[in-house]
Amino acid sequence: MNICDNIDFFFKSALSQVQLNDVIALYTQARVVSIEQYPGFAEAAEPGVSVQYLLAYRGAELCGYTCIKIKKRVMASAVFGPVVRESADYIPVCRGLVEKCRSAGVLVVRITPPYMTDEENALIQSSSDFYFEHSDSEINWESLKLNLSHTSDGILKFFSENHRRSIKKAEKLNLQTELINDPDDISVFSDQYVQMYSHKGLPVSAESTQRAFQNLFSFFKQNDNGYFLAVRNGGTMIGGVCICYQGDSAFYYKGFTCPEYRNMPINHLALYKAIVHAGEKCKQYFDFGGYASSPSMTDPIHSINRFKDGFRGERIRHPKTMLIYTMPMVRWIYSVKKQIMSFAT
Repeated sequence: MNICDNIDFFFKSALSQVQLNDVIALYTQARVVSIEQYPGFAEAAEPGVSVQYLLAYRGAELCGYTCIKIKKRVMASAVFGPVVRESADYIPVCRGLVEKCRSAGVLVVRITPPYMTDEENALIQSSSDFYFEHSDSEINWESLKLNLSHTSDGILKFFSENHRRSIKKAEKLNLQTELINDPDDISVFSDQYVQMYSHKGLPVSAESTQRAFQNLFSFFKQNDNGYFLAVRNGGTMIGGVCICYQGDSAFYYKGFTCPEYRNMPINHLALYKAIVHAGEKCKQYFDFGGYASSPSMTDPIHSINRFKDGFRGERIRHPKTMLIYTMPMVRWIYSVKKQIMSFAT
C-alpha cells in the first residue's frame, strides 16, 4: 500500500466481490470509457495474458483504477486507462501505477490514455509529477466516431454515395445479417477469420483465435456488453463483425470477410446493421476502431481508412501514449531492443 494525495493504492491479480462491484460502478459512471478497462475483458480477448489491477481508494471510495497487462515482467500496459472518478485524479493514479510497477520490478510502463478534453490533455502534458516521453513508434490511438442522433434512414443519408450504393447492392443480393447465439457459429466465425488472415499472409494462431472468440462470446452473454453479427449468403456465413458496448458507444472490435466473396459489399452491410443496432440500444456513438495516422498510399491501412471515412464519422485523437522507465538505463535498453526488432522485420 502507498499513500499518494491521500490515496491508498493496491495491486491485485484478482478482485474480491466488493472490489469488483466498486470497479463496475466506477466504469459505469465514467464519462468516456473503453471495453479494455472492463474487468475480465483482457483475459477473455487474450488467452494467457497476465493481468493485474491497480485500485486507488480515497477512504472507502474507489477514485480510480486500471487494468494492466504485464508482459514477461518487463512491460506493463494500461490501455485506455486509468479510469478515474474526477479528472484531477488522473495524474495521481498514473503516478501510483508507476510506483507500484517499480516496486514489482517492471521496467517499462506504457499508458495509452482514454479520450480527454483539450484541457485535460494539456494538464497531463504540463505535469511534472513523473517523467514520461512520447514516441511515434508506439501506438498513438486515433478513431472515427459516428453520432447516432439521427434515425437509421437519416444516418444512411450521411454515408458516402459509394457506401449507400454498396448497402443497396447487398440488399439486392439478398445478403442477410443476424446476431450469433449458437457457440457452433462462433467456431465458424473463428475459422473464417483465420482463413482471411492466412489468405493475406498475416500471422494468426487458429487455436488462440478460436479460444478468444469463444471466451468473448461467453463474456458478452454474461455481461451484456457485446455481440457477434454474421453476414450470410443463403445459409453460408461469408462475413461478420464483433461489436463491444462501452459507455455511450458501440465499438467495432474485430471483423472478417471470406476471401472468395470479397467482391460482395459484406463489410458495408455488416457495419451498417451494427450501427442501426447500436441506435436501437440507445448508444450515442458508433466507434469504428483504430484509424491510422498518415499511412502511405501503398499501405493497405490507407484503404481501411478510406473505407471507414465513407461512414462520415468524426476523427477523434487520444493523447499520445506515455512511456515511463522505472529504473536507470532502461530507456537505453528499451530503445536498443526496439531498433533490433525493427531491423529483424
